[in-house]
Amino acid sequence: MTRVVLALDAPEVLEELLHFLDRSGAAQVVATVSDAKQVEDALRHLEPDLVLAEPRLAPCVPADIPCIAVASR
Repeated sequence: MTRVVLALDAPEVLEELLHFLDRSGAAQVVATVSDAKQVEDALRHLEPDLVLAEPRLAPCVPADIPCIAVASR
């Protein structure tokens, strides 16, 4: 199962992604974060396989961790 961190500040997008990933059965959301410090902490402690991040937080994700930027607009 793919371990995912959601780095999003938009509650409506976060909720939709949580529901989608939960239904997929292929991914487990291990954390939801909304600022750069939380991103760094989650990556250090949880070692996710993937980060789904809004564009302003995507640069906080190191190059060795796959990251998909998700814009809510």
